[in-house]
Amino acid sequence: MPQEVAVEDPRPPREIGLSSLAHARDYACRVSDVTDRVVEGLRSARIEEANELLAQVLDAIHVLVFTIDRATRLLEAADAERCPTARHDCEAWIDRLVEAQQDQDWIRLADVLEYDVSPSLEHWSRALRQVAGAASS
Repeated sequence: MPQEVAVEDPRPPREIGLSSLAHARDYACRVSDVTDRVVEGLRSARIEEANELLAQVLDAIHVLVFTIDRATRLLEAADAERCPTARHDCEAWIDRLVEAQQDQDWIRLADVLEYDVSPSLEHWSRALRQVAGAASS
């Protein structure tokens, strides 16, 4: 049975939250790039390749939403208000994404990714950049 290891971080919670959000910002940019590759694959009928990448994108979005949510809780109210509402943003398009994939409607899936998911990722990245900028000033 694995043993739990407790790790204490000497930094204040706000600093930990801001550091986590900075990493999330960079990660959102990389996920956005992979999302673009999924869209290209779907539109070029490279469905198997696109679906493999889509699984990675969805896992990454899950990690991003969790990280943004948890890190936001460590911030002071003024900083937290600037954070994106990633979980809420996902609710706007996740059902359409799943439905398109279940229907094997690759063009609609590409559209949801291109016109809903990618803009959300770009919004999160911009918002997180603003949080970091406001926190450092």
